[in-house]
Amino acid sequence: MVGSYEIINYSLRPAKQIERKMICEAAKRLGEFALLESYRYVGFGSVFFSDFAMVHRQLNISKLISIEKDVHKQERFDFNKPFACIELKFGESSSILPQLTWHERTILWLDYDGRLEGDCIEDVASFCANAPSGSMLILSANAQTPSEWDDPVQQYSDSVGSSFVANGTTKADFAGWNFAKTIRRSVTSAIAKTLSDRNGILSEYDKFTWHQILSFDYQDGAKMTTIGGVLSNKGERPHFEKCSFASLSYCRQNQEESYKIDVPSLTWRELRYLDQQLPLAEGKELQAPGISSKALKQYAAVYRYYPNFAETEHQ
Repeated sequence: MVGSYEIINYSLRPAKQIERKMICEAAKRLGEFALLESYRYVGFGSVFFSDFAMVHRQLNISKLISIEKDVHKQERFDFNKPFACIELKFGESSSILPQLTWHERTILWLDYDGRLEGDCIEDVASFCANAPSGSMLILSANAQTPSEWDDPVQQYSDSVGSSFVANGTTKADFAGWNFAKTIRRSVTSAIAKTLSDRNGILSEYDKFTWHQILSFDYQDGAKMTTIGGVLSNKGERPHFEKCSFASLSYCRQNQEESYKIDVPSLTWRELRYLDQQLPLAEGKELQAPGISSKALKQYAAVYRYYPNFAETEHQ
């Protein structure tokens, strides 16, 4: 089976790049728990390693683990590894994650290119059962409802497990962006179940709580959804509060809500013209000839994270 990285250049998807920058900005606030240099980052680098480059440069995290399921392309992954501090582990994440030691605070991004399935739920459980307080979990999954699903409730239940599908789920919960919400509910359910089991043997002071801080919907091609949050035990709750995640404009603390990343298509000249007007003073609106008010509002919301793609020519 051909890896998705051989079809799609994941480093050039604008909404995805904006999401990376927002996640990285949010992760910087984990410094209230401990020095960011002491954290570990685990993700799926693919051959582009876009998030790894951002995490290393902006967060100064040097313990980086990339899980690659395409075991037959090890030479290519190793060749494209941008930093010596990235450790490659080959195999399915559901096999690799239980093998990791979990004494370090960890930022884990389960950035799936496919739909949420049972193995994904197992990955969530591995993190929630083992990660220390102050660790961050982000999960992204394809939110495009398969056209071949004639009974989406049953087929989704078969895929992720019926215990992670909310009672009362109907076919309407798989229409359009509703499917993204259904996915986030399942992830939250898996987190709650695992933490309930983990907390059962802990003292009240050590019990863990999941704090959702991120919820993104976007579409560079297929619909995608992301949910992210932080684990903290009761003793370190003050550290979480000091992170002030709620002050981030894109923070969403409820699985039912999401921040929609909409990326307007603009020329370089238009971008430069708009940037000269930003940030907007209170009561002001962006102005530009021929650009819709919708596109202007979209750009004002994401301009600090807007990707800077440029073509270079080597002679």
